[in-house]
Amino acid sequence: MAEQPHWQGGTAGWGAARTKLMQLDTADVHVLMETSTVLEGDALTPLVKAVKDGAVAAGWKGVDPGENDTEWNESGPGRVRALLGYLMAVRRGAALRAFPEKVRYYRNADLVLSLALEGPLVVPDERLPVRQERHHGYHDVSPEYRDREARRNYEAVLRMLRSS
Repeated sequence: MAEQPHWQGGTAGWGAARTKLMQLDTADVHVLMETSTVLEGDALTPLVKAVKDGAVAAGWKGVDPGENDTEWNESGPGRVRALLGYLMAVRRGAALRAFPEKVRYYRNADLVLSLALEGPLVVPDERLPVRQERHHGYHDVSPEYRDREARRNYEAVLRMLRSS
């Protein structure tokens, strides 16, 4: 945690840092939440309940790939192909087995994680009290770094989609 972030020239990547947090966590369900996400009420209980009821992960926003796999369409409630990383609860053991530890930047890593998880991914039926504000992880990083690392992650998404 004392390392400099990769996007600032250091060696600490997003995936390795998230993996370390999950290793230190002792809960059965681990919550991932981006800094742009604002809870305006209890959005966690429905997500954790969905996981305890059998989903491997549950999230605020779900997506399914479009026909050409280059775009994703918002989907849910119910079962989805992937969850966006703004807010999701995941079985910690499953996440540790699937987490993209080598990912250096968060963008598209949620899709990589979702496609690697074994089991159903769901968006709860009820509308969650959540909103999104300015995403610092996107806007406060150099566009060159952001685009390069996001593209690297999306290439992994495409490989996973082709092999499934």
